[in-house]
Amino acid sequence: MKINDYAEKSTEELKKAVSIVKIITGFLAAVLFYLLISSAYSSIKGSLSSLWVVPIALSPILLLNLYNIKQIKKEIRKRELATVKQ
Repeated sequence: MKINDYAEKSTEELKKAVSIVKIITGFLAAVLFYLLISSAYSSIKGSLSSLWVVPIALSPILLLNLYNIKQIKKEIRKRELATVKQ
């Protein structure tokens, strides 16, 4: 999503988007953590597996989701301040 997309949406849509992205980000973080732990366990028990690549490769998606949450919250705060000033 671009920052301009946030300006075009209503405040209620932004609040709904924040909650959805938070849930998805939490689930993604849990899955990546599980993959990291399971690949570490399999490496300790046996040979080095290629599962190490998956959580490392997917971690930028987690960072992008966190950045999007920050931007959406920033837009919501901006709108709330604008309504308070009026």
